[in-house]
Amino acid sequence: MWHPATGSKDKGKNCNANHVLRVKNTLFSIVNKERIALLEEYVRQDPQDPFNHYALALEYLHAHPSEALGRLQKVIEQFPHYLPSYYPCAELTAMLDSAAAALTVAESGMTKALQAGDRKTASELRTLAESIQD
Repeated sequence: MWHPATGSKDKGKNCNANHVLRVKNTLFSIVNKERIALLEEYVRQDPQDPFNHYALALEYLHAHPSEALGRLQKVIEQFPHYLPSYYPCAELTAMLDSAAAALTVAESGMTKALQAGDRKTASELRTLAESIQD
């Protein structure tokens, strides 16, 4: 049986599963765009709040990882003491750029975390760095 949503001759559950996945992705995209617009407004209203920039970067994570990486790198440049940005930035750098660059980000974050007395974040970044090296 040919299914109009998928254009395939799959039967039964596969057609339905593909259709459901397409609908979910479409809905996610619509909601994601709305959240991006809202977060961009927050950035315009309060550009000195690192969380606004960080949240916007994370919103790009699934659909546009390279955009997310660029935004996370800017958060680190503008707000080097904003520790939450280091882990996803190092992780994306490992996936999209290089392990060496990712290790640099993780090590920088570890240093900032230890300076701030945040051993938990330093430990998480150390674990990430070790997994990148493997």
